[in-house]
Amino acid sequence: MIADILHRNQDQVLTPELIAGIVLAMQQEERLVTGEPPLTLPTGYTPTVPLRPSNKRLVLDDHPRVAAFVAQQTDSDMNWIGYFGLGLELDGELVAGVIIESYTGRNANIHVAGIGKHWLNRNYLAVVFDFCFNRLGLQRLTGLVEADNAAALRFDTHLGFKHEYTMPDGGRHGDLHILCMRREDCRYLPNEVQ
Repeated sequence: MIADILHRNQDQVLTPELIAGIVLAMQQEERLVTGEPPLTLPTGYTPTVPLRPSNKRLVLDDHPRVAAFVAQQTDSDMNWIGYFGLGLELDGELVAGVIIESYTGRNANIHVAGIGKHWLNRNYLAVVFDFCFNRLGLQRLTGLVEADNAAALRFDTHLGFKHEYTMPDGGRHGDLHILCMRREDCRYLPNEVQ
């Protein structure tokens, strides 16, 4: 990105616009390297789905904390290209996290992690899919599941993700399943907001 900016400045004139462009490009490149959230995170997100009383608290505004949790639980290196993190905590500790990354406007990849057997609740599902489909305006979510991770594959298909393709040797340990949930197939959104 920086090289492109300098290349376009054939006259070698140092203008305020060029300096600002270089600074912004350096900040963006650093964010991509460090796995920081994108520049424009949605602010003031309020779920549009009805929520039930729960002893678990939604974490909608601490993207780096959720990202660190998901990375630790999934043994990931956090090489996400911009991301949003949505968490669920019990007694101040995260018990679940979702990372939405590689956002294109119509699609994004989703990564899910949870601790224990009872981390998931209906509120969390509704908020995650409301955020993705209603707040971000996605048409689909893509799940990438290693072929040797049968538990994740079962979990994702139980949620409603459908198998699209298996990429031979696409994963870290072998084949990679590509799963998709389309907005119209999401059963966690109330009919009136779909």
